[in-house]
Amino acid sequence: MLIRLVGSRTDAEEVAQEALVKAWRALPRFRGEAQFSTWLYRIAVNEGKRKLARDGRRQTLPIDDIVDDVPDLSEGPPALAESAEVEAYLERCIAELPAHYRAAVVLRDVEGLANEEAAELLELDLRNFKSRLHRGRMAIRRRLEDYYGELTPPPRKRRRLSTRRRT
Repeated sequence: MLIRLVGSRTDAEEVAQEALVKAWRALPRFRGEAQFSTWLYRIAVNEGKRKLARDGRRQTLPIDDIVDDVPDLSEGPPALAESAEVEAYLERCIAELPAHYRAAVVLRDVEGLANEEAAELLELDLRNFKSRLHRGRMAIRRRLEDYYGELTPPPRKRRRLSTRRRT
């Protein structure tokens, strides 16, 4: 999760080490109101945010595990090239999101945390977290539509339901 947040393995290792040291020092103050893992995760996310603020730069995010439905690559080199292009573009889209949207998208869609847990980690109420997640997803969708064309399926024809009873 830290690699996706800060952008590089080296920075993530540095942040993780700092987070563990801070957690060790703060362990006597752990009140048990949340799960220990949530508490530790929160410390790590805060350290990641501090690292980004200190560096003052945008990081690119690895795309691993983001795309679940990769196109069938058995069609040969053209499909492989298209798949790599989609992954690279999606990675850029996520990396260019504002940090508050990116954090919500990464925690929920990449890391697979529940909305409640991700909201708690970001110190947001659930409504605000869902708003950021939705706005982040919509920003990605708009970028993908601009690049690849309309992504929404055509409207389905509605079947007219008969009011007559069949016997």
